[in-house]
Amino acid sequence: MVENPAYSTPDETDPKIALKGLLKHPLSYLKFLSFLNRSADSILRRYFTDPEIFKFYDKLTSTYCYTTVKESPAVLASVMFVDNHIGGSYYPAGSTLFLPGKLEKVIEAHGGEMLLEKEVVKILFDDGHPVGVLMKSGEKRFAKNLIYSGTVWNLYGGLIDESLPGARTACPPRSPLKSKRIKWAREQTPTYPSVVLYTTVDKRVIPEDTAPVEMLVGNPDTLDESEVTAYIFSIDDRTLCAEDEQTVIAIGPTFEKWEELADEAYGTRKERERARLIGVLEHRFPGFAKAVRFSEVATPRTIERYTMKNGGVVAGPKQSLGQHMFRRLHTRTEWDTLFCCGESTVMGTGTPTVTTSGISAANAILKTLNLEPFVYRKSMKNYVRIVGHPYTRDHLYSDWPEEEKNAALAANRCQLCERPGCMVAFALDIRGIMRRVAVGNVAGAKRVVDRYYAHRRFEEGDLLEAEKRCVRNDWHEPPVAIRAVVAYLRGLR
Repeated sequence: MVENPAYSTPDETDPKIALKGLLKHPLSYLKFLSFLNRSADSILRRYFTDPEIFKFYDKLTSTYCYTTVKESPAVLASVMFVDNHIGGSYYPAGSTLFLPGKLEKVIEAHGGEMLLEKEVVKILFDDGHPVGVLMKSGEKRFAKNLIYSGTVWNLYGGLIDESLPGARTACPPRSPLKSKRIKWAREQTPTYPSVVLYTTVDKRVIPEDTAPVEMLVGNPDTLDESEVTAYIFSIDDRTLCAEDEQTVIAIGPTFEKWEELADEAYGTRKERERARLIGVLEHRFPGFAKAVRFSEVATPRTIERYTMKNGGVVAGPKQSLGQHMFRRLHTRTEWDTLFCCGESTVMGTGTPTVTTSGISAANAILKTLNLEPFVYRKSMKNYVRIVGHPYTRDHLYSDWPEEEKNAALAANRCQLCERPGCMVAFALDIRGIMRRVAVGNVAGAKRVVDRYYAHRRFEEGDLLEAEKRCVRNDWHEPPVAIRAVVAYLRGLR
């Protein structure tokens, strides 16, 4: 795998490519396939006996996919251990906004459209084929092919009605095959729900030799709530906070019951989680609790609300023996126009694996259209530019044209509020404009502006009123320069 990078999931691997790998390393390949239905524990016991070694590997697997070595399939654990040493992920300089922002830019540049805050409630069928989606607003959208990236539980018996026909080969409504499939989906065991703490703290409380990502182990003997992963993004990215601050995000499992809590009980439990997680960080960074300037907690209910991950389970179905690899949701479904990607599918959880599943779903559609799939080539162009760290505000947009740079710096001050005060007075998508301009999606932002003013008279006073409603005024700061950004976009040809 290291020698031959692949952007295809096992269920979508080209047999010719698989054959090449088999012929090149026949014994290793067959041995690797034998790991499919064996536990990581069974392999490790051939080499180790010390219980402390197994505790160490338990922590590696539990942090990655919430399983112990006894639960983890050996095929998954082997990839995981390799990835820990020579793989990993890159952080998008300038904040995580830049990754989805750049994707949005490419999609819109090629005629696509991003629809935010539009909840899909049903997949629409015609003659046994998925042909579109029904949104909560009542709006319908149709397409030749659909890709679903949510959870397996929301798909079967949720977006797909139980009374619909099954596969194209003509299963009748409520067929045994369909009922069995729904039962299979419902019985997928989830990983633990998660809770996330977001903080800004005094810079001095984080030692200079701290790694940007740290696994904090509270109890070496078992997986419990004291097992927290801390992400200190501002060590590498100084654009995220003031010079005398650090941003620290901590995520870990929660074994509390969060469903059906009344508002007061929910608030109390949320405060208790905030104190507990700060306590875990205090143990690692003495003085942390007193150094906190801002903190907010996302509970499993918060996570489900914003991401539709059932019960706040961020990693989907547990990747344990019995529901791993080919026993998970495949890229291709029972229907020839519906494809899947995400952590519920064959590859499971993790940034590299989920990304691969998305590319694999796109490739599956390309194959159905008789178009060339995306494959790794040694000579292929690299569109990612690696920058030095720490990445500071001086680096942000430093190589952009002056006018675009000034507009982006202004847009970057936008807080992207959930309920933007600037948009109360009129329907211009100011938040969407700022989000796009901040990452260089000028063409997409201009399209939003042009569409709005195509049938309306431009009034300077509207934008002035929007600036007066900007949340930064409440902080005794200048508002986001909405008028300047819109003027820049309107002046573009």
